[in-house]
Amino acid sequence: MKRLLQKQRKYPGALLLTLALTLAAFAARADRLTAVRTYDTSAVRLGTRTAPDGTEFRTVDWGDMHPAAEVGSPELPVEHFRFLVPVYSNNFRATVVSATGASALPLGSRVLPAQIPQKADGSPAPEFTYPKAAAYVRTLAPEAWVVDDGFIDGCNHVVTVAVRPVSYDDATLSASAYGSVTVRLDYDLCGEDGLTGSKPIFPPRASEYVRIEDLVVNTANVAQFAPRRVPDAGSGEHSRHYYIIVPDNLKDAVDDLAVWKRQKGYSVVVKTIEDICATPRYVVGGHCSYRNGQTEELVDSAASLRAYLHDEFEDNGAFFCLLVGNSKTSMP
Repeated sequence: MKRLLQKQRKYPGALLLTLALTLAAFAARADRLTAVRTYDTSAVRLGTRTAPDGTEFRTVDWGDMHPAAEVGSPELPVEHFRFLVPVYSNNFRATVVSATGASALPLGSRVLPAQIPQKADGSPAPEFTYPKAAAYVRTLAPEAWVVDDGFIDGCNHVVTVAVRPVSYDDATLSASAYGSVTVRLDYDLCGEDGLTGSKPIFPPRASEYVRIEDLVVNTANVAQFAPRRVPDAGSGEHSRHYYIIVPDNLKDAVDDLAVWKRQKGYSVVVKTIEDICATPRYVVGGHCSYRNGQTEELVDSAASLRAYLHDEFEDNGAFFCLLVGNSKTSMP
């Protein structure tokens, strides 16, 4: 960076443009969504449970929320909801941005620690689990975390988030329920190789059984994130195959475009003209040149490219194709 500043000291505009393009490239790889969750704090119900040794604990129930915590940790209500995200995205992080409308809960005693679930096979009830010291020493603020992510209807990428709209302080035996919690989901855009779990399957048309708008909280993003169901070429309609032919030295420049096209449902192939011309099947001889008394056989790159595209057409039918070049490296 120091050398860059020294070289471009005389050209501040060029330096600013370089930095702007660099920052834009990084920014294009990350994005975020937010959701405001609202709750009726008057629906909170406090109960009491007595442990085998006579210690009384408070239970906190809140409407349709289910208490969720690790065994031995304070058991507090949690809501689960879903975000729709771009098809090719990963590294999901959930954060509570703000929590407002606090309503104090009159506890009077410790919150019940989460217990080992009772099996339904008639086996004896598990022993009572008392509070774990490490889980009760810190103050719990409203919190959100990612539960999992996967594909609904084959290609709608959905992230399940949990949020606990309750705070708890074990030292003062105080707790609050919040009427409004803003949750932010951060994520990174990626290519197909960046998906760590299942891969998307793009059907030729939307399922009649799934209405993604009814399953996610960010319905305003459905038109943007839900991939288009682009029919296969064999159907006689538009192809879902998208080829990008590019010189090797410009290959990195089409990464963002390839990711975007995949997010829209296309099967994207990025191929360099050098790879095509180096494949024996597509080596089409050009005119000869003479150097130092030696005959040098050249490759007709345009004919090689036509041969490659012909084979792909035979395999996949009609497809979209983008040829990339610039003033220094032209496309044949």
